[in-house]
This record gives sequence, structure tokens and C-alpha cells, in this order.
Amino acid sequence: MRSLTCSFLQVLLLAAAPAFAYGQQPGEQGFVAGTVVAEGSLRPLPAVQVSAGEGRTAFTDAAGRFRITGLGEGQVTLTTRIIGYLPLSRSVSVGNARVLLTLVQAPIELNAVVVTGTAGGQEKRAIGNVVPTINAADVTAVAPVSDVQSLINGRAPGVEILPGTGQAGSGSKVRIRGISSLSLLNNPLLYVDGIRVDNDQSTGPNVQSFGSSVISRLNDYDPSDIQSIEIIEGPSAATLYGTEAASGVISIITKKGAVGAPTWELTAKQGSEWFMNPEGRFPVNYWLNPSTSTVESIDYNALVGQNGGPIFSNGYTQGYSLNVSGGTPVVRYFVSANFDHDNGVEPNNIFRRYGGRANVSVVPNDKLDFTLNVGYNKARTDLSLEAGGGGAMWETLFSTPQNLGTTAKGFRDYPPGINYVAISDWQDVNRFTGSLEIKHRPTRWFTQRLVVGTDVTHEVNVEFVPHLPDSLTQYFDPTTASGYKDQGGRDPTTSTVDYNATVNLPVTEGLRSITSAGGQYYHWLRDSTDLYGEGFPAPGLSAVSSAARVVAAEDFTENNTFGGYVQEQLAWKDRLFVTGAVRIDRNSAFGANVRHQVYPKISGSWVISEEPWWHFRGLDQVRLRGAFGESGKQPDNFAALQTYRATTGPNDLGVLTPQFVGNPNLGPEVSRGTELGFEASALNDRVGLDFTFYNQTTHDAILARDVPPSSGFPNFEFVNAGTVRNRGIELHVRAQPVRKGDFTWDLNWNIATNANKVLSLGQPAGDCSTDSLAQVNKDCSIVLGSQQHRVGYPAASFFREKVVSAQLDANGNAILSTVMCDGGPALHNQPVPCYDANGNVIAPRVFLGQSTPKTEGGVSTTLTYRGRLRLYALVDYKLGFRKTDNNLRARCQVFETCLENINPQNYNPAYIAGIQSPDVLVDWVFNDASYAKLREVSLSYELPEEWAARFGARRASVSIAGRNLHTWTSWTGLDPEALFLGVGFGQHTVFEQDQLPQLTQFVATVNVSF
Repeated sequence: MRSLTCSFLQVLLLAAAPAFAYGQQPGEQGFVAGTVVAEGSLRPLPAVQVSAGEGRTAFTDAAGRFRITGLGEGQVTLTTRIIGYLPLSRSVSVGNARVLLTLVQAPIELNAVVVTGTAGGQEKRAIGNVVPTINAADVTAVAPVSDVQSLINGRAPGVEILPGTGQAGSGSKVRIRGISSLSLLNNPLLYVDGIRVDNDQSTGPNVQSFGSSVISRLNDYDPSDIQSIEIIEGPSAATLYGTEAASGVISIITKKGAVGAPTWELTAKQGSEWFMNPEGRFPVNYWLNPSTSTVESIDYNALVGQNGGPIFSNGYTQGYSLNVSGGTPVVRYFVSANFDHDNGVEPNNIFRRYGGRANVSVVPNDKLDFTLNVGYNKARTDLSLEAGGGGAMWETLFSTPQNLGTTAKGFRDYPPGINYVAISDWQDVNRFTGSLEIKHRPTRWFTQRLVVGTDVTHEVNVEFVPHLPDSLTQYFDPTTASGYKDQGGRDPTTSTVDYNATVNLPVTEGLRSITSAGGQYYHWLRDSTDLYGEGFPAPGLSAVSSAARVVAAEDFTENNTFGGYVQEQLAWKDRLFVTGAVRIDRNSAFGANVRHQVYPKISGSWVISEEPWWHFRGLDQVRLRGAFGESGKQPDNFAALQTYRATTGPNDLGVLTPQFVGNPNLGPEVSRGTELGFEASALNDRVGLDFTFYNQTTHDAILARDVPPSSGFPNFEFVNAGTVRNRGIELHVRAQPVRKGDFTWDLNWNIATNANKVLSLGQPAGDCSTDSLAQVNKDCSIVLGSQQHRVGYPAASFFREKVVSAQLDANGNAILSTVMCDGGPALHNQPVPCYDANGNVIAPRVFLGQSTPKTEGGVSTTLTYRGRLRLYALVDYKLGFRKTDNNLRARCQVFETCLENINPQNYNPAYIAGIQSPDVLVDWVFNDASYAKLREVSLSYELPEEWAARFGARRASVSIAGRNLHTWTSWTGLDPEALFLGVGFGQHTVFEQDQLPQLTQFVATVNVSF
């Protein structure tokens, strides 16, 4: 390996200098030159084959430029060819140096090569499952995206983005094809340039209650560095990725260089973001003044007056990126640097990120090539408290007129400015991601590939309260007022070694055999530390060591996976493909009695439209496909082990006490999936359809089961016991309804459905009527409070007592004996008493609705005039699900600031009975959260080349774009997207409580290429 690396560096150094001089051309006679761009975005397309007759061919460089020489006089016909775009033929005059060829994206891309886990990837035509692909360069050219989650959202059917808060620097959950695991995380695996990387979707200080954090590692990667994103959905597609891939795989491919002279690209964006219509979204809060018997109220505008200025300001956002790419046939390079600075709508919410990337490919000969991919970023995110943790959202949403005239000025506890001075929360992160890919083709029929790489992250998460001055101590308890610092370190490292080999041989005329085999080793470790100190003796101190009371903790976790696979594919005349594969994995988290896990796969693909007998007018291309396969999800680290906890014993000596009993038979969850579908283009490639039906079932789902007290272990045991099914359809339609003269109209629509059902929860134990988090029952299992996994229903659905009728007395109080509830399916939903004679709730919990969308998708449209002026819009939607509106519960049931608390006679008695119950009859807070959101709108203009040339540029564009502009919803809270991201509050909970909504944003962008 050492000599191979040295050879690589020598070739790189020798070839680097010519790379920057490549492309200089003398003024030939009989030539044609120009640029090839993509329609709509007008993005230059590299590596396009441009031909001008027999033997006259050139390939475009990184700037989309080409030049063909040695032509005769007169006219010549240029033709283009590149995967993903329709061929173009155009007659031009010889000597024309400014030809502009605009290519239309193909509605389906059967020849596109996608990552599948094999040595060289595969063309889509050969794959039996769907692989949604997002061309990041095309998206960023028209859409106001600043992070990876925005790049994916609404563009890939079956992929759900769940943002939790609108704070600058915050992230989202990502879920593919619903809930497949009941107790393990449903996060997909994340790969960057072929190596596995950290994809923790809830990191940072706990600025929300219940241990919830809001920063996602997915957003560490800058969209300006990304070429494309490929999404592997479901177990039938993820078999070659093995254990951990049951929830899908997101594969990011960063930009690479192309042969040609250096091309510089500079992008600058600036804009503003704000809280849209707070005065119309924050509710009015009320109080019955006992002294005057009058109803007093306070609204958002009154709070602004009390605050002496806006509660939420306009945030300033800016971002800059610079990259250069180019190369020779031997060396190609892409080098970038970027900077982002985003101020939120609160003064202590600021996001800053510096990043860079260098990707270099070396091709010393036609048998060997090297690609080195290196990325680094450094970021700091300052966050505001919210979601039960305090902060401006808490103070404003739960304000009360009772506090007018006090130091709280009408806010719940104190004016928001107090929080900004007293409490600081931030995360510092440094991240390095590097990989080396070596491809070797010793013969025409044999290819092998080795990828090695590592992803190293260093996080520091801090919450800090200094020793507060006397002017602030009145707002806090004595412990907080004396100051504290909670500093946690999290250092995950993921290493990948991936070797694959493929043999491609003819069997008979028209039949080929493609045999692949390979092995992967993944090593993951995390070193975590936590330092906590409280009680600073004097102002100005900030080190944990200077606190009066100090607690330190350290945790080290390691996991290893080793696996291998064999795959055989038979290809008949490059249009009919049958593939079979098997993978074997061993993971260090498996129980001692589980040696390995086997995952099979079989798939087929038939490009039926290429059969000689195909003559169906209007249908240009049709491909049928199907796949069956398995994948897995390993247990949590230590879940299978019998563990003991260190504690203090007699005489202050350290002792070990039982903790978890362990389970040597604990294995991975196994997801088994089938998908069937087709792709078709029609009407002269004006319409493209991509349809998929999937049916996947997770067997041996891991659940927690109580252990007998006689075992001596106080906690529960993890067992493979449950079964969960996901079933649905996915449809992606690409169309160009209008392509006439100077005007084109492009339309994209995707829709996905998901029907989730819990089929089994293993052995009976416990009682579904309790709130125990660890109960497992043949009928149900409590997830958290009101959400349950119950057999026959979607996972994590809402089950509570449902009040159907009640009577109020003369004072507006519910008469308990008249409060009736839904009796449930066992009693044909007939009314039954909610309470017994002692006031205890006795009614059954009934199904109120599911917490995951039944339907989600997005629709986008682009109007283009003369290839330069573009109007783009995206609407995404989620339908058929409910959420917990804890804003409503807190206002009406905890703080009693609703008008219903003062004038109950004016409302439905059943509703009032719920509000007046002691937090037990709460069906009224689980409300429909379906929505559609005008997510993106942009107007962009590509400047004429002569205008760009005036300031030395080859091309330039300007745009103005808006984000989160309008929401259509009946949701009772502030934002149907708001929720807790942290797993400390349960990964399945959909729960809004004073989170900052998604912010409205407008950004102006200038892009210049030199």
C-alpha cells in the first residue's frame, strides 16, 4: 500500500502543472466551438460527446466548452450524446465560435450509472429496484437550498424530511418508507464518495426539554460541493449494504474535475429570514382578574410593546463558495472553499461554517485510476432555548396578563432579553472526511476496486451560565444564579475498507455473465466525555474546574462489522437482466450465540421497449423491474451483553451492581422486502413515469421485555419479538407540457403512500392501560404516554380515551357522572362512562390516528423563456397524520390562559370536560397536522455572454429566491412541521411545544464562472 501511495503522489505532482495549461487552442481554420448547457438551469455540462461527422468528435470540459477542428467550409451538423439527456442534432456554420447547445433532460435515464455496492456501479437498466437520484447541481441552480436536507426535501418519493425547529444551524430527521424498527433508530445509512460516515441527526447541547438536541451531521456537507445524491430504498435494494441498511442508504457523490482548462466558479448569496406573521400565529392569552372580575388579555403586539421592541428580529444570512475544476487526461481536479453565516431571528442564534474540499483523480493509463476525496469543515452553532427549555418562544407563547406590571412584563417568567444575557448554548465541530478509491482493470473482462477512508468528527457541546449579577438573580433559582457549565465532548470515528471485484464474460451470443464479489469492514467508535460544574465563586470564571462542585463522566463505545457478498447477473442483449446475490455479515453487537446473518437477494429488469416486436406508438421507452431481498439492523451496542453498573457501596467503596441481564441470542432485525415497478417515457420523451409498489416486513424486531425479579437484574431484557410491515406505492412524473419556440414549461410531481402496520409484538406481558415505557404485550406496547405500538395498527399511533359527550353545571364545570367516552371496538364504539364513582378514568384507550403521513410528496414547476429567464416553484406536502399540540394543552390545561377556562359555557361540553380533567382526558390535543407548503420560489436570469465578458467572466447569473412562503393546513399549533428531534424524548414522538417555526427566507444569489 505504501509503494502504491507513493506512485500515486508522484503521478499527481508530475501531471499537476500541465493541468492548468490544458485547453489553450491556436486559431485554426475550419472549426466549430461553443458551449453545451442544461435546459432550464443553463448549467454547463461537462463530458458531453459532441460530433461533427465521422471521426470529428470532442468532449466538453468542466465549463461545458467544446472545439472541433479540421472541418471543411459551409454547414456542419453537430450531434450530442450524454447519459441523462436527450440527443440533440443541430446544423451550424463552420467558423462559428459561439454555438450554444441546450440539452433537455431525459424523462427516464436507463443508461445512468448508479452506486449499488459493486465494483463499478451499474446502469439503471440492469437494476431491479428503484434508485431515486437528485442532481444537486441542477437543483442549486434554481432553488434556494443551503443544506443537504433542503436538497432532498420534496424531490425523492418515499423520503421524508422531518425538520424540528426553524433555528439557524438546526437539522432534520430523515425517514425512508416509514417506520421499520420499533425501538432502534430509523435513520438511513449515509455514504460520501463510497465510505460510511456519521449520520447522527440529533446532536448538540440540549436546548429543548427531555434531552432533545437539534443539530444534524447530515448538514455538514455543503450542497455546492455535491454532484448528486442517490437514495437506496428498502431491503430489496440495500442487500449489498447488509446489516444496518434496512432503513435505506443515502449516498452523496461529490463533484469531480473534467478534462479542460481551469474553470473558476464563484457564488455569493445574501438575504434575510424572519418569523412570518407572528401576530397572527401566536394565540391571545387570557386571565380573569379576581380583584375586578374582568377578563384581561394579552396578545403578541402587546408583548412587543412591553418588550420595548421586536421579540423576533430579521436574521441576516450570507454564503460564499469558490471552486476551480479542470485537468488533463491524466489528472483531473476539483477544489473548493466555502463559508456560510446565518443569523437567526433571536440574537443568540448564529450559525457559522467554514469548509473546503479537494478531489483529485489520476489516470496514469487505461488500466488504473486513483481518486482522492478530501473534505473538511469547521462550524460553530449558537442556539436559543426552546421547546420547554425556556427562551423567547416559551415566554411569548405562554404569556399571561397576570404578569403585566411585574418584572416579567406579561411574559411567562421574564422578558426574552434576560435569557440572552444569562444562558449560552453552543456547539463547536471539526469534521474530516477522506477517502481513496483505486480502480484496476487488468483485462477487458476483469475490474476490481478498493475504497478506504475515514470520517472523523470532534464535537464540543456547551451550556454555560456565568455567575449572575444581582440584577438577574431575581429571575433564577439560587443554583442557576451561582452559575454552571455543562460541557460534553463527542468524538465519533467511522472507518471503511471496501473491496469489490467483477468478472464480465460472454456466455453465448447475446448472453453475458457478470459475476461480482467483495468484502467490507466497518469500524465505528465514539469517545464521549461530560464535564459538569456548578457554583462559580465569582464573576468572570468559566472553566469547569473553577466551579465549587464538579462531576466528570466518560464513555467509550466501539462497533465492528465484517461482511462479504457474491452476486451473479445474467444479461441478455443488454435489455433483460436477472440478478441473484447473497450477503453474510458479522457484527460485534450480535449476541454470543448469533454467529452471522445471511441476506439473500434476487431481482430482474426488462427493457421491453427494445424488443424487436415492440411497436406501440406514443410509448418511447418502457422498463419493467422487480426485486426481492433482505437487509438488517443490528442491536444497539451492549444490548446483548450482561452488564453491571459501578456505584458507591459501604464505606464509600466502589461496588458493582446488576444493570442489564443481557441476551446471548439477540440478533439483528431482519427486513424482507419486495418491490415491483416500471419506468416509461412517452410522447417523444415529453413525459416520464417511474412507478413502484413495495411491500416490506421487519421480522425479529427488537423489543424490551421485563425480567423476573428473581434474576436480580432491575432493568428489562432486549428480545427479537416483533413484526412490522410497510406497504405503499411511489410515483414520479416528469413532463414538459410545453416546448415551443422561446418558451418551455417543465413539471415534476412525486407522490408516495405508506401503510404501516404492527403485525406482532411477541410474548404477552404487562397491561396496555399503563404508561410504562418498557411494557410488551401481545396487543400493544406503550411508546411514550399517548403513543403506542399496537398490533393491527400503524406503529406509534395515538391511543387515548375519547370524550364523546358531557354536561356542565351552572358554574361551567363538567359533571363527572355525565362524561361519556368511546367504548372502543369491543363495545362497537358505544358510549361508556369515562370515570368510576371515585373519579378514576376507566374508559378504554381507542385509536385516534396515526403519527406518520399516509401520503407525502412534492410538485415543482419551471417556466423558461429564451433559455435565460426562469421561474421555479416547489410545493411539498404531507397528508393523513396527527401530532400532539402541547402548546394547546399547556395553555388550556396547565397555565389556564385559554378563554375556555374563563367562559366554558360557550364551548362544546365534551371539549370542556377534557380541558378540566387532571391531564387524563387529552384526546383534544391530538389533531390533524396535514399540510402543503410553498417551499421554494425563485426567479433567475442568465446574463448574455457579452455582458459577462465585460467583467472578464465566461458566464454569469443572478437570482432571487424565497423559502417557506405559505402553509396550507388546519393544524392547531404554530407549525405542523415542529417536533422534538432528540431520542431522549422517543424517536417516534411527533410533539410540538414552543419550537420556533420554519422561517421565511429571501436570498439573492450571484453566480459567476471564469
